[in-house]
Amino acid sequence: MMVYMRSFRSPGITFFVLLFTASLCFAQSGEEAEFAFAKKAFNDGFYSLAQENLEDFLRNFPATEHLYEAHLLLGRSLYYQNDLKRAYNEFDIVLDAPNVSGFEDSAVYWTGDIYFKGKDYEKALGSYQKILDDYPASKYSGYAIYSKAWAYYKLGSLEDAIIAFGEVVSKYNFEKIGMESLFKSCECEYLLGRYADAGRSLSSFIEKYPLSDMTAESYYLLGDAGFKQGEYNDSIGYFNRAMSISPGSRWYAFALYRTAQGYFMIGNYDESARRFEECAKNSKNVFLIGNSLLGMARNHEKKGMIDDALRICDDITVKFPKSDVSVEAYYIKAKMLNNRKKYKEAVEVCLAGIDKFASHAGSGKLYYELGWAYLKEGNNREALNQFETAAENLKNEKLISSALCKAGDIYLDAGDLDRAMERYDTVLKFYADSPWADYAQFSVGNIFLAEKKFDRAILSFQSALTHFPGSLLKEKIRFKLALAYLGREDFLRAAEEFGKLQGTEARFYLANSLYNMNKYEEALDIFKEIVKSSSDRSIVESAQYQIGWCYYRMDKDMEAVDNFDAFLKRYPDSGFSRDALDQSAAILARAARNFEKWKMPEDAARLYKKMEELKQE
Repeated sequence: MMVYMRSFRSPGITFFVLLFTASLCFAQSGEEAEFAFAKKAFNDGFYSLAQENLEDFLRNFPATEHLYEAHLLLGRSLYYQNDLKRAYNEFDIVLDAPNVSGFEDSAVYWTGDIYFKGKDYEKALGSYQKILDDYPASKYSGYAIYSKAWAYYKLGSLEDAIIAFGEVVSKYNFEKIGMESLFKSCECEYLLGRYADAGRSLSSFIEKYPLSDMTAESYYLLGDAGFKQGEYNDSIGYFNRAMSISPGSRWYAFALYRTAQGYFMIGNYDESARRFEECAKNSKNVFLIGNSLLGMARNHEKKGMIDDALRICDDITVKFPKSDVSVEAYYIKAKMLNNRKKYKEAVEVCLAGIDKFASHAGSGKLYYELGWAYLKEGNNREALNQFETAAENLKNEKLISSALCKAGDIYLDAGDLDRAMERYDTVLKFYADSPWADYAQFSVGNIFLAEKKFDRAILSFQSALTHFPGSLLKEKIRFKLALAYLGREDFLRAAEEFGKLQGTEARFYLANSLYNMNKYEEALDIFKEIVKSSSDRSIVESAQYQIGWCYYRMDKDMEAVDNFDAFLKRYPDSGFSRDALDQSAAILARAARNFEKWKMPEDAARLYKKMEELKQE
């Protein structure tokens, strides 16, 4: 037995071996003693010692009845020492035994663990499933289910992982393996983006295991699930709870960053800035540091501290000259300058950023902001070029659709209706869920309206109202829809739509629609109301003119003449003046002829005199 002594280096281990060997000598000798010693070393975690003794045992007793158990233990000793290739060979010997060894299930399981450790998760799954299929009564069956769940998790097959973890929970509900599986199941729901389900599951986990090793991380995931659902106040509470339980955790800095974002979203810019500053100072993660500085800049902007925000943006471009945050810093700075109407400076910032990051994925935002700067300067040609370039390079659908709509607007202002229509149609076809889709649909309708394609305009405006019921453009869309009906001379529907709207202009067109439906008295009342209450000179002038026509259509000739007379005195230079004069003269002439016909010369003379006065005026 002294053979073992040569390999010992530690006096403590030497003493252990001497003591253990001496005790075995009283009870056993030879083969059984050596195997018992090797097993004892393995069970006590001395895997290197166990390996040496098992290898000696197998050499000394090649025909031992413990042959396959020895190979299994040797394989596990090698596994725990991370010698996976030799471990695999030992397990393979057990599996290739000519007769049933009784250790096949163990060898299959540990072979699966070798595959798992080697990141060959597909083969690992095969081994674990073989345990469940061929050795259902094995002591490894529970571990196989758990390991199978982990293999699915590592493969990204999260739905399958949830099912497998759930099976572990159902079988080992009150054991640690069951608790761990329940947590992983919650985590899988979170990773799948099912944040509402994950939130409920995590809350249940915390209620069931309030003091577990995974409680803090559960609060962290619960906070992030809430954040991604827009539940910022609850999210902040969960993150704070997670950080208080486990201040040194690997996710602490991310939780701090998320709370800063949460405070920003609820408008608590002071606390948000403080958290971002703390994260930037204490984190070692470059991503978090850079983005925390960006967060500080955004908070300063919200607080009106624009100079401080601009300074931070400059700091970012100096400290992280080639990073993603630097591109964003250029963009934020340009945006702030545009908002302050410093368009020339905004152009310079955008061009500097584009020069450094022309091929960067984030450069589209710089082209976008450059387009706005040129547009505000009145340089529509350059603005169009930048918006077109931005649309090709942007990743954000909101900004892409905005850039396309602005390009469409520029084409529309230039009278290029076809190209304008192409841009708006692109938004509707590819970005129908963007915040600019309602504007695009509205603009398409306006183009058809300008082209006097009233039926197509009506369809476009109706589509806008149907597909974007919450649009901020709803009143404008309905107004243009009513105008399209008016253009098509569908006065009934025009009146219905104008009747749903507020405002002097809508009331004027409602009256016009009623007039064209021969409802002169209703139209007259509205025109009078406009003349009496409106401060819009153009509309009041038109309404005053229309009042005369209402009286005329109602066969109230003298009231018509008096109204046209008053109109001419009030608006002598109006574009309607010539027509008002001619109409008054025609009415008076007709009346005078009637008086002559009725042999009422004095009344006829009075009307002819009135005609002369009108002409002189």
